[in-house]
Amino acid sequence: MNHYVHYSRTDNCTNSFQDVFNLPYVNVKITKDGVTVEQKAQVVKEITETLQRVLGKKPEHIHIVIDEVEMENWGFAGKVMSKLRKRSP
Repeated sequence: MNHYVHYSRTDNCTNSFQDVFNLPYVNVKITKDGVTVEQKAQVVKEITETLQRVLGKKPEHIHIVIDEVEMENWGFAGKVMSKLRKRSP
């Protein structure tokens, strides 16, 4: 099973409470094709641990959102994934 993942992160906030809201936000986008709750939990755990270890962020300040995108809504190499997957062995 192949999963295509995109990560993005923001640490800056223009809010007047910047110190309170200065938190990492990670958005993980994957194709919707059978990822289990356990797998998602592992992704969240490992991203949290990485941000804690590398950036010194507190786990309670880290927000992670996993978006599952339908195959027909994900384009790659000029084709939608639903068409590319049909051609894959």
